Amino acid sequence: MNRTYCKLIIFLLLSSALASGCSVIFPTPTVTPTATATSTSTLTPTATATLTPSATPTSTNTPTITPSPTATKPPLMAKFLNLSNLGLRIEPNRNFSVDVGFLNVGTEPWGAGFCIVAINNGMVDLSYELAPHCVGDQGTKREIEPGYQLHLTFGSFGSEYLGPHYWNYILVDPKCKQVPGGIAHYYYTSF
Repeated sequence: MNRTYCKLIIFLLLSSALASGCSVIFPTPTVTPTATATSTSTLTPTATATLTPSATPTSTNTPTITPSPTATKPPLMAKFLNLSNLGLRIEPNRNFSVDVGFLNVGTEPWGAGFCIVAINNGMVDLSYELAPHCVGDQGTKREIEPGYQLHLTFGSFGSEYLGPHYWNYILVDPKCKQVPGGIAHYYYTSF
């Protein structure tokens, strides 16, 4: 009975401990590892490979790097600046003027023989005041240096043919070749 009594007391103690929120610590068994035997094996090579170069390397020439040339300005080059009275509505036979301006952005000056020419329908228009105007005309400098402007004024009149009229003002060199960039497109309407 003693044994039953002990079990009952242990049961009551454990029940009351659990009911009161206490935790019961049970011992955890510890495991100790035991030594095991290991075996090692040694590999012995059966064949040895030897690499032999098929050709003796020779020195190579290192490439020479040459700097690329910097962009240079062309000797003759123009930049369009302005046209006055562009797109006007003009009465027939009424006079008006057109100021044409270009900037010398090349490396050479524009001297005698550089002219602004009016081109109408692919031909030089010599009618009225549309004859070529050249450097030195109209009180301009004798040479237009790089970085300077050329402004020339052309007289014109409203056509008797009603409707739009188009032509170009082109800057040409003394050999009558167009200076790159030297073109201005003009139009007006006769009503």
